[in-house]
Amino acid sequence: MEADNKLVQSFSETILNDSTKDVSVDMLEASFDTLFESEIIKDIPIVSTIMAIGKTGIMLKNRNLIRQTLQFMHELNNGTIINEKKEKFVERIKNGDKKSQKEVDRIMLILESTIDLEKSTILAKFVVAYINEQLSYTEFQELTDTLSRSYLSDMEMLLKIHSGQIKDTSSQELYRIERLAGLGFINRMPYTVTVGSEYTRQESYLEMSYIGNLFCEIGRPNIPVM
Repeated sequence: MEADNKLVQSFSETILNDSTKDVSVDMLEASFDTLFESEIIKDIPIVSTIMAIGKTGIMLKNRNLIRQTLQFMHELNNGTIINEKKEKFVERIKNGDKKSQKEVDRIMLILESTIDLEKSTILAKFVVAYINEQLSYTEFQELTDTLSRSYLSDMEMLLKIHSGQIKDTSSQELYRIERLAGLGFINRMPYTVTVGSEYTRQESYLEMSYIGNLFCEIGRPNIPVM
């Protein structure tokens, strides 16, 4: 419980700390040992807290959490959070608001279980939108849940469906479509294709769902679309 409280407190301090704006992409891509040679990194509250909680040394799990958290905070503090909204959010955390505790717990759990840095970037974009009150708490929950369960390898297809480049299942990798539909990103509308005089096959028109549109428009995955 004490460790959780420290993380929540350091989370709020880091949001107000502009030092993560100085964490460059090159630094984030460096080796872990090289990364920690930077004085900037050592001064970021949430990083020092995670290191302190480790006590006996930083295990692989904590190394990943720190890297993901740095990526997340870098994107968060380079986002366009309205100052008064940021102050309101941080004040709720400092006052021990239970809802804020759950919000921070959700963020840290996702970062801890994430391997791809791109997901931490997308998560930060959702948090910026949530703090700016562009997302309801329910929408924030749904978006973060689907982010944690999604495959980055499916994002190119999702973006193509969103842009209208892919309109149906014809000649597509169906297992990816099944995964995107299972996450609630897309809806399928079956139709029958007749080939010749006897043979028919089932295909589906594809359309974005409400949550799928939010994911693409707010999360804006940085995935090359060919």
